[in-house]
Amino acid sequence: MHSTAAGSTLAEVIVAVVLLEAGLLGVLATTALVSRVMSVGERSAAAALAAEQRLEALRQDGCAANGHEVLLVGLTPVDSLAWQSVSLGEQQRELVLRSHYLVPPGRWRTDTFDAEIPCAG
Repeated sequence: MHSTAAGSTLAEVIVAVVLLEAGLLGVLATTALVSRVMSVGERSAAAALAAEQRLEALRQDGCAANGHEVLLVGLTPVDSLAWQSVSLGEQQRELVLRSHYLVPPGRWRTDTFDAEIPCAG
């Protein structure tokens, strides 16, 4: 009589485990990257919102002077805004605002925003 054994050899099981492990490590690495990118996006959106609020306040002031402010969370600086008002003529000014903010993992990024405003005064 002749019997055939159904099943896998040890080599096939080892190869399958190695391939599965490689796939899981790839998923884990992708998850970490997506998490980091989302965190940077959230900080960038928060910095843009702070810049928008500052630009709107400066627009309402008319001919705004130069200035600077630091945004804190507790005692930790997380964003600094610096703005400069440049004359474009007698009745027009350009506001240039730079937002310098913290992104993970402990790096700083700078974005620049600008807007033209009528001079009220």
